[in-house]
Amino acid sequence: MLRLKQTEDGDLELPIFLVDGVASVQAAAYNLFSTQAQDEKEGTSAGVTETIKGEWPFDRSHGMRWRGVVLRKYFSSDETRALSADVINQIPEVLTVSPNQVTLEFLADPRQVNITVSDVRLTSGETIPTLDLSVAV
Repeated sequence: MLRLKQTEDGDLELPIFLVDGVASVQAAAYNLFSTQAQDEKEGTSAGVTETIKGEWPFDRSHGMRWRGVVLRKYFSSDETRALSADVINQIPEVLTVSPNQVTLEFLADPRQVNITVSDVRLTSGETIPTLDLSVAV
């Protein structure tokens, strides 16, 4: 799948051009992890349906559910690794990634998380030895 090429910090690289293969998967992974996904809320007590929107206006489930799931009072590394694997598995070119392939490192200053996914196999037959992502949270 062709995607726009990005710099390491997620900005579009100029001049703009499309990439595929490993570079495309890296761009897709960065976009998923740096986009806040949220669920739709149920109706309020007044009977009015209230919606929490994610950052991607066309699909609220696109991205990583950081607030209230990962970033909460009682952090669960196992749950976060499983959620991270689920997010990576949203990329069409990626064969199944398990939570055991995901390593997380949270840094308090600056507020960021480093995500490393090892041995990411692609439908093209290629393998990305390590997929490294740094996301501000």
